Amino acid sequence: MNAPLYLNPSDEFDANVPAEMAALSALIGQPTGTGDGTPADLLMTLRAVHAEMTRRQTSHRLLYLNMPDQEQISGLFGDPGPDGIEATRLARDIQNYGFMVGVGVYATYPRPQPTDRPRCRVCGCTEDAPCPGGCGWVRDPLMLGNLCSACPAGEQAADG
Repeated sequence: MNAPLYLNPSDEFDANVPAEMAALSALIGQPTGTGDGTPADLLMTLRAVHAEMTRRQTSHRLLYLNMPDQEQISGLFGDPGPDGIEATRLARDIQNYGFMVGVGVYATYPRPQPTDRPRCRVCGCTEDAPCPGGCGWVRDPLMLGNLCSACPAGEQAADG
């Protein structure tokens, strides 16, 4: 397989190689994950790459993060809680805006498996297991997923 051809100089880092994560951290001047293969480690690295994307003004040198561990990716992006929601948001931002400043992340993200019952994106309730006192489905003005009537619309599980 031929290596990709880049017009600008580029740096590519593997999220599961500790030496490459140390080099990425040194390059961008902030902590990244250590490359230990855990979902929490990958989330820390995504946060660092996202911060670098927002800091950059130009794309004179390209920065790519490879996430090759499907089990790690599934553990993080498949998490219905705050970490999974945050990781999805960070990856989406990098995918949508990173090209403007030469930052990219690539991997084969697992597609969420369809469930029989929708779940509230904030509290996790379902029709079969509603909130105490009851709730129903309402339109989510932030369009981040399912939302029940007992949860505040502005609350985002990804932000804590």
